[in-house]
Amino acid sequence: MSLSSRPRLSVSKVYAPTRSLSAGPGPQRSGSADDAKPQWTRYLPVNGKEFVALQKIFDPLLAGELFWYTNIHSNSAANGILFHASILTVVVLTALFLSDSKVYEGYRKSRLWTLLGRVTEAWLKVVTTLIIIGYFAKVSSLFSRINFITWALLGWLLLIVAHIGSQKLLRFLRSHGANSQHIVFLGSRNSAVHFFRQVQQLPYLGLNLKAWFSMDSQVSAMPLPTGMPAPVGDIGMLERWLQENQADQIHFCSSDFSDHHVPMKQLVAILGNTSLPVYYVPEWVHSGMRCNVEQLGSLYLIELWGHEDRSLKLHIKRVFDFLAALALILFLSPLLLLLALCVKSSSPGPIIFRQDRYGLRGERFTIYKFRTMTVMEKGDQDGLEQARRNDPRITPIGKFMRQWSLDELPQLFNVLNGSMSLVGPRPHAVAHNEEYRRLITGYMQRHQLRPGITGLAQVKGFRGETAKLSSMKNRIEADLQYLKDWSFLLDLEILIKTLLRLRSVNAY
Repeated sequence: MSLSSRPRLSVSKVYAPTRSLSAGPGPQRSGSADDAKPQWTRYLPVNGKEFVALQKIFDPLLAGELFWYTNIHSNSAANGILFHASILTVVVLTALFLSDSKVYEGYRKSRLWTLLGRVTEAWLKVVTTLIIIGYFAKVSSLFSRINFITWALLGWLLLIVAHIGSQKLLRFLRSHGANSQHIVFLGSRNSAVHFFRQVQQLPYLGLNLKAWFSMDSQVSAMPLPTGMPAPVGDIGMLERWLQENQADQIHFCSSDFSDHHVPMKQLVAILGNTSLPVYYVPEWVHSGMRCNVEQLGSLYLIELWGHEDRSLKLHIKRVFDFLAALALILFLSPLLLLLALCVKSSSPGPIIFRQDRYGLRGERFTIYKFRTMTVMEKGDQDGLEQARRNDPRITPIGKFMRQWSLDELPQLFNVLNGSMSLVGPRPHAVAHNEEYRRLITGYMQRHQLRPGITGLAQVKGFRGETAKLSSMKNRIEADLQYLKDWSFLLDLEILIKTLLRLRSVNAY
């Protein structure tokens, strides 16, 4: 029996809605969040789904119109069938590839960098496919290369401006009350409060906790954050409430109902008897999990850890790493020689510090760094100490190199030999790995990609000593987020931010 059907889910969405009980339009309660909206937002015809539908039409037409404009004056067959067929091909390919790259999915919750990456990837597919078609159809000579390049660059820029600009506009309107989604939440007080605070921190999503239900009879007596509505009652009151009020989505956390012996099957049956989209918010999920769904016959399997099949992209990443590392070694060779001389003259000992670390798939490798201490400790020895502020083991030149991350430069040779990448989760000493893998859930999942000279955790400021467990948890959370969201665009973003933040007060 083979695995099939891999629909992509958000972390929270597990059950699709069924439609039986109508949450019909009824009178809204006084004092709702709608009453607090600015007056002008009530008259804005802003609907996210309709907006996306319009953009699906606008994008291909924009690409086709731009192709016509950039080629009309130089193409000898501008008024012929071939030219018009080319424009039609551009329109069709743009529509197909943009939709296939999930540009229009999750528009409300998409990160701007994720959206930028999806648009760029789809547009590259359009341009590449046109080049291939033109070559095999032997019509590429009829079009000016300069005009084609101009069209490709302008098309990419206009699509970026259109999508990022519209996303910014929608976020502005939603943060001021337009296009709000009213949410009903079912769960314990703690889960409801956590959900409410997340909604408050992301006003541009346009989400509003309108009501919530709990099985705990004492929850109404507990203090709630300012602005959070009081609980309506238990789940038995949900049907009546929906008949008298309007809502757009139902979100639920099962722990509260499990504690009161309400079976999940019964809970799903109750929620399935509504006409609203239903989202499951599992409290046990970590931010680094993927939560994709696979199907095994009639069974559904939720993949918690892992990553997409990105073999080709990872091979391209490896080629880029090799070429970039080789170029940087050649370019920085005078600096590398100077730093080597400084290390040699600063204190007795070798120039290069070598230590065992865990790399891809948890396999050991030897990492290279400029020696910055008076000691050469093995990575797997008991009681291995992290560098700390004013550490007496650090040499004067070592302190300077650590602050500017210059001690990491020999890792370019690790990139050359394939044990590391330019960007990825930072490798930790073996002893520290063995310590933290027992304390932090999902710690070893960070080894699904090659470790990097820099990473998302480092540009977020989670570097240096991890004296508290929470500091390491922040670093691992960022590493798992990188694993989940990895793309070439994210690597580029991290490299740029690394160059802008070479000096760190946390590196000592």
